[in-house]
Amino acid sequence: MFQVNKQDVLRRHEARMSARQNLIGDALYIKRNYSPNSLWERWKAKQKSRMSDAAHETTEFVKDNAFIIGGALGLGAVLAASWRPVARWISEKHNVENDNIFEDEG
Repeated sequence: MFQVNKQDVLRRHEARMSARQNLIGDALYIKRNYSPNSLWERWKAKQKSRMSDAAHETTEFVKDNAFIIGGALGLGAVLAASWRPVARWISEKHNVENDNIFEDEG
């Protein structure tokens, strides 16, 4: 017949309790770190960090290239402001050339 030793029972009980504590600890770890709320918070923190890094890089780029960016914006503003007078001048020039062509024929 199978004989049970008290020490074996206590050892098995300790092993079972240790395994149970490990399982409870793992369950709490998963519940804390992989719950939808904690996943959402981690995702938000990662996106905030990415946005902050991108903003910092953009700021540095603008600081380093401010002269070129300012020149391009200034040139764009001048072209935007002067397109109508330039278009009118080209139109008048074109009409004058066409008028001269017709005058030479007759």
